[in-house]
Amino acid sequence: MKKRIWGFLLISFVACPVAGCSSNTGDTNLKSAIVTEQSEQVNESVSEVATEAIPENVSETEEVPADTQSSLENDTQETINPDEENETNVNETETTETGEEITVFEVMDSIYSVAPGTAGSSLKLAYASGMFIDYVQTNGEKADEIKDFVTDEVVRWMKNNGGEDEAFQDDFMECWNMVKDKSLSMIQNLEVARTELEDSGYTLEYDEYSMEYFDKVCKYIDEAISTNE
Repeated sequence: MKKRIWGFLLISFVACPVAGCSSNTGDTNLKSAIVTEQSEQVNESVSEVATEAIPENVSETEEVPADTQSSLENDTQETINPDEENETNVNETETTETGEEITVFEVMDSIYSVAPGTAGSSLKLAYASGMFIDYVQTNGEKADEIKDFVTDEVVRWMKNNGGEDEAFQDDFMECWNMVKDKSLSMIQNLEVARTELEDSGYTLEYDEYSMEYFDKVCKYIDEAISTNE
């Protein structure tokens, strides 16, 4: 009987520490599992917040098309030269105050349209003369620069409309001399000129006109006509 009691006590003594150890180990494992689970939940929450913070329409950086990129590079590389920007092409006719350009060909056409002795020739003469003095005033300041251009344009117009035909040249010279005389008269008396031009349908662009410009341009046209003879 005593042996049984001592045996029972011995077994109890040995079993209690073992049970305690198992309990402690279980608690430790449980705590570790809880910590791991909480850590995973925190990581998931952080991931969800980061995902929500990024707009849905945000995608990877789009590549700029090659042609667009090249154009942008060229625009960046180009530099503006103030001197070039302010330069005026001497071969271009300047714009009048109304924004309409008068070309050498238009002046020549209007001169030749006078056609002395035909109906309406006096009105055509007034119109052609008004256009001519406007052309002179617009371009007279740079008359020396555009001399070659005016000469070339006059010669080209002559060749296109009659060339070396003597009858054509005689007709044109008659019209040209009439326009020169009428233009000079208009410059000298602008008030009368404006009244005459009302009936012709032409309106002068300037308040005053330069005789110096007039003489220069007339000289250049005379020289150009002579080269075509």
